[in-house]
Order: sequence, then structure tokens, then C-alpha cells
Amino acid sequence: MVDRSFDKPVDLEKRYVLKNLLPTLSGCSALALWSLTALLSVELINIPPFLLTGVMTSCFFLITLCKIALKRRWSVFRQSLSTWLIGATTFTAFNVFYHASFKLAPAATVDLINYLWPIMVVVVSSFLPGERFTKRHALSALLGFISLYILIGYSPVKMHSKELLGCFFAFIGALSWTAFNLFLSRDQTTNGDVLGLFAGLTAAICFIFHFICEPFTIPSQREWLQLLFIGFFVCGSTYTLWNYGIKRGSIKQLSIYSYFTPVASISFLVAFGKSELTNSLFISTGLITFASTIPALIKKITEPNTLPFNDLV
Repeated sequence: MVDRSFDKPVDLEKRYVLKNLLPTLSGCSALALWSLTALLSVELINIPPFLLTGVMTSCFFLITLCKIALKRRWSVFRQSLSTWLIGATTFTAFNVFYHASFKLAPAATVDLINYLWPIMVVVVSSFLPGERFTKRHALSALLGFISLYILIGYSPVKMHSKELLGCFFAFIGALSWTAFNLFLSRDQTTNGDVLGLFAGLTAAICFIFHFICEPFTIPSQREWLQLLFIGFFVCGSTYTLWNYGIKRGSIKQLSIYSYFTPVASISFLVAFGKSELTNSLFISTGLITFASTIPALIKKITEPNTLPFNDLV
């Protein structure tokens, strides 16, 4: 009779790998969809930013509403007034400024400026109570601003007032997303469903401002399909996929992959002819990616909070 006792550790290891494979792939799918956001946003620059944001966040809100109804978690609506005000304001500001910036500045420039937010989060959070500013925080901030200087100062595209305004909008959007993430990380009562409720408030605000400030626009059939894809899959499903991935899958692998999201996003823009791969873009992408990995050196990589997208779920 053959003794197979030595095979048990191998079988357990295979079962562990297979058990974590699907959740890890789920997290990777979320990262891939997030990487497509800039490319899809460029395709929709003819749609006014308030209308664009309103339709997308409405889709996200509908998904969340269905989840809440199925699980009967109506208590999620009981949030403090400050939670509703801060959450909805920062969430709305990020989305509107992000989409408006694509109308004014080169897509790759806007996209990279937006990816300064993980650096902003770790730097700003170091000044909060119970935290401290270290050399690693300073290095992360320094590399971020150097990359920004190279990206704008050495851009082959002439930066006039219109393009600079677009860069400013992208920066304000990144600051808004930073504030939103810091708020979520400090408010332990919020979860993924609350984010969807913020999306509902954002949709209402954006539709009001669209009818007041923007020309009435009816998207084409193709634009509707792209809007619904971003709304239901990129804005809605990705948070569920990411949440499942970091809770059930390999956090170590996802933490590594997540820091290369800017590279993937820029690669999609270049591959589809929406941006030209220049020296300044190449160097800035590398610097921002490296600067974004520095937060992982501050805490152990196995801690969920070291993931740049973890506060979103």
C-alpha cells in the first residue's frame, strides 16, 4: 500500500491556490475595467460633463439599490448629515472635474494627474491625528510633483490657457477623490453600499446642473451604449469585484497589480491612438507609478489599507 501522506501538503496548497484564484481574478477584472475609464471618457467628450456624470452615477445607484433591496439592508440609509454632505460633495466634485478635464487637456496628461491621488492620500493622511510625516511621505510627494512638472513643462503639446485649465480641473478632481478616500477611511460607519447612495445624490445634483448650466444634449445610440457600459460595469460592478477580490483573494498579488493601473490606463490610450507616447509621458508614468508604490513600504503589504483602491469598498 502506497503512503500518500506526503501528498497532503501539496493537495492543500493546490486547493488554497484554486480557492483564491477566482477572487484574485475578480480583483484583476476590476483593475482592468478601471484602466479603461480614461479611454472610454475620451470617447464621450462630446457629452456635457454634468450629463455624463449624471447618467453614469445613476447606473451605479440602481445597482446599489437592487443590492440593498435584495439583502433588505435599509439601515444603510441612516447616515449622519455630515456623511451625506461630505460624501456627496467630494464624490460629485471628483466625477465632474474629471470628465470636464478631458474636454480641455490631452487625455494622457489628465489621466496621469488624476493618478496622483494615491500619493496625495498617503501624504495628507500623515498629518492626521495618530499619524506622522516620514521621509517616505516626503519622497512620495516629491516624485509626484516632479512627474507633474515633467508632464506639463516638457509636453510636446503647447499648453495654452485652455489646456492648463484642464490640468487644473484634473488636479482638483484628484484632490476631491483624496478627500473622499480620507473621509471613508476615517468614517467606520460607511461601506460599499453607501458609496452607491452617494452616486444617487451625485446623479440628482448633476441632472439639476445639466438643465441649468449646459445645453440640452441627446447622446447618440453608440454614446448611450458606452455610457451604460461605464455606468453599470466600470462605475458599478468594479467596486463589487474589487471588494470580493481583496476579501477572498490574494491581497499581495492585487496590491502589486493595483500600482500598475496608471501604466495600463496610459497603455490603452496610446494603443488606441488617443495619446502619443512621448518621452515626458513615459518618464512621468514611471515616476507616478513608483511614487504610488511607496505607501506599501510604510505599512506591511498584507494590510488591506495599503491598497490604493481599498477605501472605495
